[in-house]
This record gives sequence, C-alpha cells and structure tokens, in this order.
Amino acid sequence: MSSIPSTEIKSKIPERSISTRDRAYLLQFRFVNKFGIEQGKVQEKVFWFAGSLRDAKNRSRLHCERMGYRYVYCHAFIVDLDSQEELKNRSEEEYNKEFED
Repeated sequence: MSSIPSTEIKSKIPERSISTRDRAYLLQFRFVNKFGIEQGKVQEKVFWFAGSLRDAKNRSRLHCERMGYRYVYCHAFIVDLDSQEELKNRSEEEYNKEFED
C-alpha cells in the first residue's frame, strides 16, 4: 500500500470559497412512522446548496416530503462573515432579503 504525502493531497484539493450563492445549510427534521406520528429526537443534516436561504428552506421541505420526514427548521450552517459585512454595507435591502428570512 503506497502512502501519498499530505502536501500532494492538499495540492489536489481545489480551493473553494464560500459565497452567498454556495453555502452549507443545516436541516433539522424528525422521522415520521407509518401512522404519521413523529418519533425520536430532532435529527440534523448539513448540505451544500447554491441559492438563498428561502430557496434552501424550500429544498429542505421537498427533501423531507420525499423522505417521509417532518420538517422542523433550516438555517445557514457556514457563513462567510466578510461577505455578509460587505453585502450589508452595499445594500441593506439585499442583505435583509438574503439573510433575514
């Protein structure tokens, strides 16, 4: 078994910046049994989504519907603080539409 040096592995991983168009979101949901009763504690999934918070919530609801889960909540999991500050400084209205859903 050959070992690849960590510097070589790092060089193969493409640089990827987090932006308002491509972000990680956290979906919270509950399992639902065959009788339609919610079971257990709230479960979580983190996923990448290119779009606004509103669109990510809609996608989360669709996923829950397809999987037989009960949607609880969805919010941004990883955010770029510099990007948020820049967006807020440029346009307060655009910032509110993007992050205050």
